[in-house]
Parts: sequence; C-alpha cells; structure tokens
Amino acid sequence: MKRLLLLVTFLLAAGAWLGFSEGGLAALARLAGPASGGRLQIEDPGGRLAGPLAIGRVTWREPGREIDIEGLRLDWSPTALLERRLAVGELAVARVRLAIAPSDDATAPPASLRLPVAVDIEKVVISRFDYGDLFSAGDLRGSLASDGRTHHLRDFSARAGLATIAGEAELGGDAPLPLRAGARIAGQLEERPIRLTVDAAGPLERLVLDIAAQEGVRGSGQAVVTPFARQPFVEARLELADIDPAAWVAGAPAARLHLQVDLRPDPERADAVAGRLSLRNALAGPFDRERLPLETLSARFVWADDGARFSDIAAGLPGKGRLSGSGRWQDDSLSLDLSAQALDASHLVGELRSTRLDGPVSAVLGHARQRIDFRLADTRFTVAAEAAHADGQITL
Repeated sequence: MKRLLLLVTFLLAAGAWLGFSEGGLAALARLAGPASGGRLQIEDPGGRLAGPLAIGRVTWREPGREIDIEGLRLDWSPTALLERRLAVGELAVARVRLAIAPSDDATAPPASLRLPVAVDIEKVVISRFDYGDLFSAGDLRGSLASDGRTHHLRDFSARAGLATIAGEAELGGDAPLPLRAGARIAGQLEERPIRLTVDAAGPLERLVLDIAAQEGVRGSGQAVVTPFARQPFVEARLELADIDPAAWVAGAPAARLHLQVDLRPDPERADAVAGRLSLRNALAGPFDRERLPLETLSARFVWADDGARFSDIAAGLPGKGRLSGSGRWQDDSLSLDLSAQALDASHLVGELRSTRLDGPVSAVLGHARQRIDFRLADTRFTVAAEAAHADGQITL
C-alpha cells in the first residue's frame, strides 16, 4: 500500500512539474523529437504547459508534407478538460508555412472529423500564412467553436495582397462532411474598388462554389470543386457583363462586352485546363468613332503550364466580315494565324471605302515586340503589308 501511495505521489509530482513549470515544458519539448521519430521538433519553449506558454518554432517533417509554425503563443484553461472541453483564450502565431508535394493520385476524404472533446477558441490570430509558393495571406483572425460533431469558424478576416476577406464556415464532423461557408472579398483592380461574395456548400469531397460580383464589375461564377480527386475541379463557368475597355485602359476603344468562359480539366493532359470562351459586343463600331469593331468572338482553348493553344477561333465583324483560325500564348506573347472573309474596311475605319476582303492575317503580339502580316484582296485590288514594332521602332 505504501509503495502504491509513493507511486501515486511521484506521478502527481511529476505531472505537476511537467505541467506547471518551465523546466517541465522544456523537458517535454526535448522528448518530442525522439517520440515522433524525428518528425516533430520544438524549439525555444517558454512558460508552462498549463499556460500561458510560448514556443519559438514548431516543425513537422514527413515525406510530401512540411509544416513550420513560428512565434506560437497559447493561453488556455486545462481545468476545462475535466468538463470534456478544450477552452483557449487566445492562440497567436507569427507565421505558418505549409508545403505539400503535388500528387496526381486521388485521396480518400477523411471518414470522420469528429473531435473527442468540445472546443472553444475565443481568439485566433495568425500574422502570416504561406501555402508553398502558391498563396500567402496575412492578419488572419477569427474564433473556433465545436461541440465535437459540428465545427464553426466565426468572425474570420484576412488580407491577401490588396484584398480583404471576411466570412464564416460550418463543417459537419460525420460523413459526408457537409460544409457551408460564405466569404466577402473587397479589394482593388486597376485602382477601382471590387467587391465579391463567395458561397460554398456540399460534401467536402464535392463542393459547389457560387461567386457574385457586388461592385466594380457585373458578373458571376460557378464551380464544382473536388479537393480529394485527381483533378481539383469538375467544371467551372465565369460570366462578366457590361465590360467597357475604355473605362479600364486609357485610350482603349469603347465597347459593351459580355464574356462567358466554360472550363473543364483537359482529358488528355493532367496539368492542363480545357475550355471555351464566347464574347458579345453590344456597342460595336469603327475605330475612328472610338468603338471596337467586333461583334462576336468564340474560341476553344487548352491552357497548361507551358502556355495556351486556341482553336476554332471565330470572330464576327460589323458588315458581315469574319475572322477564323488558331492561336497560341507562350512566353508572354500571343501568336495568331487567321483567315479573313468579306472584311469591310469601312466598318473598321469610317473614312475607308467599302470592301469585301479575303485572305490570310498573321500577328505576334508581345510586350516587347509586335508584328502583323496580311495579304487581303477583293475583286478590285490587293493589299499586302508586313509591319513590326520593337525597341521603339516601326518597320514596314
């Protein structure tokens, strides 16, 4: 009996030392590496495990995944665990970096996201979050609450570039892991205010996103996202209305454009996206009236890491003119190989005579160099030219 009493006394004393002293926290930090097979490393611990505590750096390394947490501060109430509740007053982190190696293989979604205890984190602050080289955000704030079965993110806010994000989310812990989330995004595009709303709903393995523009542009978007599948999405659509190039770019011709883009993963290339775009202009007119002489435009495209290929390009011009052909975007340059049919010059520039020109048109449009070649003819004459612009010089 005395031995049992001594053992209990020793365990209580050891537990008190580990939980309520800086030395105990330091000892646990030293044990983390060997206990995890070297995957978990804890550096510069301070404070007490029972809180408040601070850790200079926490890292987790395993094949295909790296997590770095810097400047961790935690203020929590361990006595709440007696009530099967994790109560945290504040969780603050200076920086979180997450790096996950890309994979072409599908993964199964979690069978359950239930928690063994209820969770109440009153304040979460992450000064900087980096997801590899793909995405960075700053000043992330919010609160977390869960009864163990349903998890809530409330009062979330963050900054990403010039944009601010605010929202909330609810995630079920039982299959099929239903998610409901909403976000409001505000920022600037070309020094103009932009406001969007984004709503997500559905099981975690197949989410439906709805995007709506509230200010700056008129438009909407929809996407079916599959985060655990081989391809991250099934389909997506973007629609923009009443786009006026003159309102965005000084000196650009006026137009009233309606754009629709449909996207799907390319069935032939895992790293590519295939789609179709269509454009309508309700304000077509000649250049000398500061209008854009384009009525319709459609094309198919395949976009990959090495550039984009355009096929089935079909443009309808005022006066029943047409352009058709193909193109390619690569190294910040657009190359076009087109064929003109029934091109009416008077609808391009009002002072020119009426024509019905047919023939090839090729162009290379890049930041540092532009070139256009054409040979157009109707029954009365032929017009051919080669023009280039580079290094501030025009060559004809």
